[in-house]
Amino acid sequence: MSYAGLGQIGPASASTTQQALAIATNLTQIGAQVVANPDLFARSQAPRIVNALDEAVITPLVDRVAQRATPYFIRYVMPPLAVLYVLSGMAAFFSYKVLEGQRNRKVSPNRRRRWRH
Repeated sequence: MSYAGLGQIGPASASTTQQALAIATNLTQIGAQVVANPDLFARSQAPRIVNALDEAVITPLVDRVAQRATPYFIRYVMPPLAVLYVLSGMAAFFSYKVLEGQRNRKVSPNRRRRWRH
């Protein structure tokens, strides 16, 4: 099993001092790679960084926010949305009915207004 890579150190049996030294060495190597060739570093390491952030930070944060916000969403957001959907549906239905009733009628010009040339 290889432990070489971005922020990875050896097995947990190493002492705390050795772990800190390994972390410092990894960070130094990462910094040197970023300074030496940022494009190559971004191409090779960006997917790993994004995946690590997604697994360790973003997904747990979104899950926790969704869990805590669900009761408030149901209580305060869903009723107005339901009313909005019902009223929008009724407006569309009655607009269609009015349009259907006026389909065969001709619109007569306003005879009171005279055109000026």
